[in-house]
Amino acid sequence: MQENDKNIRLLQEQLSERDASILLMQEQLAGQDTYIRSLHEKLSEHNETICLLRDMNAKKQTKIYQMTEELAKRGSSFSTAAITQSVSASSSDVSSSSVALTTQSVVIPLRDDVSDGTWRTIRNRGKIPQVHADSIMAMACTPNGRYVVTDSADGKIRVWSVAAFRRRSAACVKEIEEIICSSVRSLSFSGNGERMICINNITGKDFDFVAKVYNTTGTASTWELLHTLTGHMNTIHGCVLNHDGTIAATTGADRSVRIWDVTTGNVLRVLEGHIDAVLALAFSIDGRYVFSAGRDRDIFMREVATGYFFSRMRAHTDVVSSLKVSPDGTKLYSTSKDTTICMWSLVGNNAYECVRVFRGHSLWVQGVVCSQCGELIISSSNDGTIKVWNTTTGNCFRTISGMQGNPYSIVTNPTGDIVITAGQDASLYVWG
Repeated sequence: MQENDKNIRLLQEQLSERDASILLMQEQLAGQDTYIRSLHEKLSEHNETICLLRDMNAKKQTKIYQMTEELAKRGSSFSTAAITQSVSASSSDVSSSSVALTTQSVVIPLRDDVSDGTWRTIRNRGKIPQVHADSIMAMACTPNGRYVVTDSADGKIRVWSVAAFRRRSAACVKEIEEIICSSVRSLSFSGNGERMICINNITGKDFDFVAKVYNTTGTASTWELLHTLTGHMNTIHGCVLNHDGTIAATTGADRSVRIWDVTTGNVLRVLEGHIDAVLALAFSIDGRYVFSAGRDRDIFMREVATGYFFSRMRAHTDVVSSLKVSPDGTKLYSTSKDTTICMWSLVGNNAYECVRVFRGHSLWVQGVVCSQCGELIISSSNDGTIKVWNTTTGNCFRTISGMQGNPYSIVTNPTGDIVITAGQDASLYVWG
């Protein structure tokens, strides 16, 4: 018995030592957690400092640009002849660089500077009132520049002729009626123009959250439903197609990004990571990566084929509402409720860093479009204005007002000679 008691005491002592060791390990882990949190805080402070320094640098560059323009104006009276010769020479160069792009039997003349030249003198071509019975929540232009498609909270998707806009009129060439009980909408075309994707959120008792893919080859009258993509468990906020229309991405309030095979209509993978609703999506030009952003202010960059998390980008201080990749694929633009537009580099030594912040809007910036040569962007905001920005300097050199209600969407055709905004008042505003 004494031997057993001795063994029991020995085991109790060993257990006590183990408990002490466990407590010590827990204290060490807690210390490591505290250290890791402090590192994260220091990293956040470092990133904020970098963004502040970049903003200061952007302001300095803008001031230099303004001073250069002022000096140019002062010197213009002494070199009028030289300027005239320069303008004449540049005009002849533009004419000689004109090419023609044929897409779906539509010939569109493209010049390197056509959109930039037009946007520097952009004006209001007119308002086409009440083209829907309710707010226009999303809009997209076909890559061949033939049609503009509007998606409204009235439950209808309408296809409009761009040629009619040039004549200052409106011609609806097709209507697709959906059963809509939600004002959250999104619309996108594949880069080759052969597919269109939109979302259909039905709330209430018979809730359903789906995305629909249409075959859009040929004229609008022949467009037809290809697949209905189901799987989201809450409101879908965004949808996008890659260039050839074979892969789609959708996202929403369930905080996931779903990658779909458009050919079969099957989901390929579900990407997690955001901590709040995701509102915006964009594919890289080559389709290898998908960008996502939303209420958590983070922009995630992930590989489409594997779901590999490639980069986390943050500069905004409020909800990120839209994402746009530049035509050459080297820049990503993000717009936000914090009233700014951020320009992110996707190449070079400063890849995945915010290289410029555009400030000037007073309310939520809803969308942005890029010129073909990348020198200019146009933004639309809830402050009722659209602004034209120089991407090199960050300078806003033109502000246009005249819209009623919030402009939820902005698009431009491939040549950039027409810009269209639409939103809360269910009207189309044509600029160019």
